[in-house]
Parts: sequence; C-alpha cells; structure tokens
Amino acid sequence: MAEDPKLSRNPLAMPEDLLYGDRSGEQLARPKARVERDVILATFSLYPEDIEQLNQMVKELKKAGQRGVNKSRIVRQALSAFRSKDFKPPR
Repeated sequence: MAEDPKLSRNPLAMPEDLLYGDRSGEQLARPKARVERDVILATFSLYPEDIEQLNQMVKELKKAGQRGVNKSRIVRQALSAFRSKDFKPPR
C-alpha cells in the first residue's frame, strides 16, 4: 500500500491548513500507460441458422480430434480466406 502515492501520506499527520490548501508543488502520480490489447471484442449479427451452422462445424471438428476449435476461430479463418469476387449479396 505504501507504494501508492495517494496512500503514502497520512492527512491526519499534516497541519490543517495544508490539508485543504493548495498543493500545486506536489507531483501527482502519472497515470499508467494503457497496454495495447491483442484482442478487440466486437459484436456482429448472425442469423440463427448461421449460429447453428457454426455450432455444427465446431462439433464436427472437435469430434474429428481438432483442438482449440471455437466459433471465433472459424470466423477468423473465414475472414482470412474471404475474396471480394466471391461476395454474394444479402438474402
């Protein structure tokens, strides 16, 4: 706890005029730099039959002995294999 600058000083040990006065001379702790994430959570819509198809694919791949199979991995693989010339208009 003593490592946190906010918790390291005891306000009751300070004179009262310093407790509420200007502390512009004090340095505030710098905010921690945010770590870049390698994953971004995203939401997109699929039809119920598409979800069922994904679930069936996962079941078949797991049954065949594939490890680490999930819906996200199948979608990522499909995105990497996408070619714009194969695009079909929406239903």
